[in-house]
Amino acid sequence: MKRSLNLKNLFFGFFLICIAAVMILDKLDLLGGFSWFTGVVTIFCGYFFIRGIVKVEFFNMALSVAVLIILFDEQLHLEAITPWPVLGAAVLVGVGLS
Repeated sequence: MKRSLNLKNLFFGFFLICIAAVMILDKLDLLGGFSWFTGVVTIFCGYFFIRGIVKVEFFNMALSVAVLIILFDEQLHLEAITPWPVLGAAVLVGVGLS
């Protein structure tokens, strides 16, 4: 049985390789306090954001950005508005643009 090589398969393979790299870098303490969970969720959000761009799905793009803002709220100094206002704004933006 011959498997066709398409963009979806390539992207998913690259995605799995990125998760493996994050796991190894986390165990070697090379991420500087960056947790494995945060790395995997960031990769998932990147996947859904890029998929939203390709398929022009504004809701996916808005929610991906909202999850990233919630994950990195301390670094962005946005603790006062996370998580519910950010999620609410993302849903309204996603629905409004859709």
